[in-house]
Amino acid sequence: MYNFRQELMQRLLDEGYCVAFSVPYGEYVSSLKEMGCEYVPIEYDRSGKKPLKELKLITDYRRLLKKGTYDAVLLYTIKPTLYAGFWCRMRKIPYLVNITGLSPAVTEYPLLRMFCFMLYRFVLKRAEMVFFQNEQNRYMFEKAKAVGLQTRLLPGSGVNLNKHRYEEYTESGLLRILYVGRIFKLKGISEWLDAIHTLQKQNAGLIFEFVGECDEEYKDVIAKLNRNGKIRYYGVSRNPHEYMKRAQAVIMPSYSEGMSNVLLEASACGRPILASRVQGCREILVEGVTGFGFEPHSSKSILEAVRKFLELTCEERRQMGRKGRRYVEKHFSRELIIEAYMQEIKKICGR
Repeated sequence: MYNFRQELMQRLLDEGYCVAFSVPYGEYVSSLKEMGCEYVPIEYDRSGKKPLKELKLITDYRRLLKKGTYDAVLLYTIKPTLYAGFWCRMRKIPYLVNITGLSPAVTEYPLLRMFCFMLYRFVLKRAEMVFFQNEQNRYMFEKAKAVGLQTRLLPGSGVNLNKHRYEEYTESGLLRILYVGRIFKLKGISEWLDAIHTLQKQNAGLIFEFVGECDEEYKDVIAKLNRNGKIRYYGVSRNPHEYMKRAQAVIMPSYSEGMSNVLLEASACGRPILASRVQGCREILVEGVTGFGFEPHSSKSILEAVRKFLELTCEERRQMGRKGRRYVEKHFSRELIIEAYMQEIKKICGR
């Protein structure tokens, strides 16, 4: 909410709207409240494996979304979309949905996909607008007849080009390859760790850095590699830009993305990117121009991409980063997303 929506919230406040936000409590809540937004607490379990907690969340959204309380509701991510969207439809509260991506579990398991799209079909058909972050997701929803004509394609969450400013590319003999994001299986961490093991045998001048929350599954292995000096793990950071500007490349080995904010921010910073050729990554990557792509689920393919990057001269890597910056300036400015939302919100409030 703070990293990707605060500019929209500030624009609404500046134009005289009252803005409330509902998320589980976290360290950024106070920052959003200081902007002038009202905080509406909600609690939920991200894993979704406890039916009683899911039922409680549904009833909490029912309590929260009383008719007449809000003129428009903006929904992001799967649980708020399905649960809060259900009550918005039932109580005829105008709502806008942003499909930020689909979990690989949804796309790979037919029964789960069928069930999810049945729920989406009920919720999305009455949405004022359904925003998609990549064309493939929109095609899947249209094929499943989960949406009508009220869809619009956005360039992800966009990137704040002032906050994520261009940083001059430098090298000091060592090359840092940085991963930023949640450290868990669906981000391709296992394949990346396998590739690191091979690269360390062949390239003494490489440093592998990790920034982000580490899932329980990987805590022991990441801690061990960090202790042994195989990687450098910095934990969660409020300002990953500081790590990006000293890196020589940023990698995203994910199996699936809505639109990778990490790659957008890395390109804005002027850093070459190494990315899976999957939806949400390939839209940002210009092969051989702003970085190199590789196949998901394949440590061998990751190795090939990293080796291509290592074969470049320092100046070639610098130019690659500059071209990445120009590309996101043209196609992924966050101002594009804010204007799209303001258009739809003004239509609703104008009624």
